[in-house]
Amino acid sequence: MEGAFDALEFASYVRNRWLTLCISCGVGLTVAVIASWLLPNRYTATASILIDPPGANDPRAATAVSPVYLESLKTYERFASSDTLFLRAVEVIRPTEASGKKSIESLKRQVLKVSKPPSTAMLEISACLGDPKKAQALAQYVAEQTVALNRSLEAESAAEMTAEYRTQLNAASIRYAKAQQAQSDFLATQPVDSLESQVQETLDLKFRLERDLTVARTELADYTAQQQAMRKKARNAEEDEWLRRQITSTEAKVGAMVSQTHDLAALLAKKGPELEQRKARRDAVDANRRATLAAYEAANTRMNEILSSSKFHGERLQILDPGIVPQQPSSPDMFLNVAAALVLSLIGSLVYLAFQFSYSRVISVRAERTYSLR
Repeated sequence: MEGAFDALEFASYVRNRWLTLCISCGVGLTVAVIASWLLPNRYTATASILIDPPGANDPRAATAVSPVYLESLKTYERFASSDTLFLRAVEVIRPTEASGKKSIESLKRQVLKVSKPPSTAMLEISACLGDPKKAQALAQYVAEQTVALNRSLEAESAAEMTAEYRTQLNAASIRYAKAQQAQSDFLATQPVDSLESQVQETLDLKFRLERDLTVARTELADYTAQQQAMRKKARNAEEDEWLRRQITSTEAKVGAMVSQTHDLAALLAKKGPELEQRKARRDAVDANRRATLAAYEAANTRMNEILSSSKFHGERLQILDPGIVPQQPSSPDMFLNVAAALVLSLIGSLVYLAFQFSYSRVISVRAERTYSLR
């Protein structure tokens, strides 16, 4: 087909115009070298932060490090790339680049780079400035403030988490103190042991009196029987008088014992219910004290568990490498610029020659057709 592209013919066309390629590549290399010399040097310093998973030091709460978990750590890039944090860093470090009229967002895009390498629990903070010392200082400052921000958020979270449990612990402590005071006041104003001792002594005395009363009544019955037996026989005045006196004294003794027994029974009837009421109140007060003590100990245990586990609720950031002052500039890269200029010049010159080759072929075909028509 006339006018079709012929690779061999194009290669021959390019070979015959090798000077064009050389001039194009030479100009590109010259521009690249000159631009690399003229552009100001910029230095990049990188600080590294290690992200410890929750429970890294607690085998009971160890977190499985999975790809999904590692991907979730990209959230911490927001910590380091915060506009507020970068603005504070610029105010502290005062880089030369900040002296212009650039916005803080534009300056941050130009100076700061925060990334988390894939499949790692690391955070890399890079600062690119014209001054290598300030670049390292900026990267280290942003890393330190990122760690400090994470710790402050952890502290706030732990404080909020423990506030409710601390309130419960304080309330349980107050209830236990009141229960102890109530028990002390009750034992001081209504002692149980002394009343119980009085009741027991009264019971013992009543028992002895009843025993003696039984003996006295037996003796009285014996004396009475002897007196009746003597009356059936010949009367002995002396013996009869003696029996009469024994009966009289024994009856008086029995009467006194009966009276004392009644008095002791009345006293027991009064003290017994009072003792039972005091025991019931004492048991209730003691049960309340034990219940409040159990509640206080449970609240204290929960509080200690919360305090001990608050360290493992979230990831902990720590600076692994604050970075060093860079010795070599990161840009401009002479080798990269020259290589890029060479490739672009070669591609540009080939494209130019391809258009020129195609145009010359079209002109040649049109001329042949016009000649043939004549």
